[in-house]
Amino acid sequence: MLSRCVRGTEELDVGMIEDLYGGDYNWYQVLAEPEDVGHAGVARKRTYLIGAHSGRTEILHDPFELWHAVSSDLREMVRTRPRDYFVAPRHEVEREAARLAARRGKAYRPRRQDLSYLLTDRELDTMRALSKNYQDCYGRKASEDDDLVAFLGDSYSYTKTWSAVSNKIPTFRTSVRSGIMWSFKHRRFMTSKEKLVCMGWPVVQPVWEGMEVPPIPAQVTHLKQFLCKAEPDQCPATHEVEATVNGSDPDP
Repeated sequence: MLSRCVRGTEELDVGMIEDLYGGDYNWYQVLAEPEDVGHAGVARKRTYLIGAHSGRTEILHDPFELWHAVSSDLREMVRTRPRDYFVAPRHEVEREAARLAARRGKAYRPRRQDLSYLLTDRELDTMRALSKNYQDCYGRKASEDDDLVAFLGDSYSYTKTWSAVSNKIPTFRTSVRSGIMWSFKHRRFMTSKEKLVCMGWPVVQPVWEGMEVPPIPAQVTHLKQFLCKAEPDQCPATHEVEATVNGSDPDP
């Protein structure tokens, strides 16, 4: 193998990588974040280890200088904000609301704009506490900030994980039971596809056209039975799920 590229978080054990590959590679560690490639509205720091085989490769350009040159240009060309990632059409929001309602044993309410009824008591407490804290600090309602997004998986008494200070959507985590990323402006959580957009996946047309790459299919094709107070033939999410399973996508 002439070269290697290892991706991980900032806590990546570089010494372990060097021990694993021995002395055959020269390693260059690049610290990166989404802002380096235009995604300024997302917090997700990463590190890349570039390994060049000492006997079979030749460094033509310093990796650090090259990364700095490319990322500097991209930072000037594109700078997203948290609001830019809420791109899901209404039928996708309805679909995920129905799925969350089923998982949490709550009655699904079709066409409800405010999805706070799907939150747990602890998530509601966190959301309300953050909303009050935002108004106390900034002198306006949290719902008036298009870029205010908060992670509701943390207890407010422990920490505030939100975009109020950094203007970045907090880093996604899998170490907690609740992965709700809440938009105070839209009064709903971020959908699965929107989370993929945050990570640069070309799953919506503006992204894949801007990247000039083929789209990556990302469609919900299976849902457990969900609760709905309305009759099945009156519940729009039911038709949308069936249409998707049958291979067609409902109109937005």
